[in-house]
Amino acid sequence: MCELFALSCNDKDRATKGLPVFQQRGSWCQDGWGIGWYDGPTSRVVKSGEDVNVSERFFKAVDKAKSNVIVAHVRSSTGGAADTCNSHPFKIHAVGRDWLFAHNGDVPHIVSQEYPSRVKLYSDIDSDIDSARIFSFLVDEMERYLQGSTIRGIYPAVVRASKGLIERFGGSVNYLLTDGLNLFILNHYPGTPIYFIRRGKPYGSAFVATTVCRLTNERWRTLPPDRVLVVSNGDFLVLSDPIV
Repeated sequence: MCELFALSCNDKDRATKGLPVFQQRGSWCQDGWGIGWYDGPTSRVVKSGEDVNVSERFFKAVDKAKSNVIVAHVRSSTGGAADTCNSHPFKIHAVGRDWLFAHNGDVPHIVSQEYPSRVKLYSDIDSDIDSARIFSFLVDEMERYLQGSTIRGIYPAVVRASKGLIERFGGSVNYLLTDGLNLFILNHYPGTPIYFIRRGKPYGSAFVATTVCRLTNERWRTLPPDRVLVVSNGDFLVLSDPIV
């Protein structure tokens, strides 16, 4: 199982304390790592197939990442080589936005059913593992939903796509999905919770989520399963009804 980390703030911030602890707690994941953030509307991703425990580039990326949203991932492969192309987060430009995606769990049927062929059309994705296909499926479904009406929004598009993913392919899925403004989080992985905490900051608020067992001694909460949580600028925006 891979491990996930996300930060959402209402001002640009770094995760120079949280990410090193995340790396230590996820040190058993040795098949690659990645950190993604935003420079304005443009996503930036630094990732590698290296073992995070011996990668100097990881800590250089930690120092470099400053954004309202930061997403990080350390990988323990369930399929696919330990390579940069298979490391998360992945990025896609769709519906006028740069999207970042990181996932843990296993959705083998999305590979066995050979979905989606369109993954090859996204020039930023050169991986064909289940995680890349999950991301492509979500984006495809979001685009399909949004094309149905001029007044349909991103939030219902993400919820609909997430529901469709689980109904069609099953499996276990924890994901982090962001367009740099909103952070979408799903826990559909029994026995593998997502922990979160919201903190006050001098500039306002910050929200942190992770799959490793609590990064600090603070009182962390767990995300309700099978619901999509949306966080924006460090604050809770909406929690969906159960999608399964």
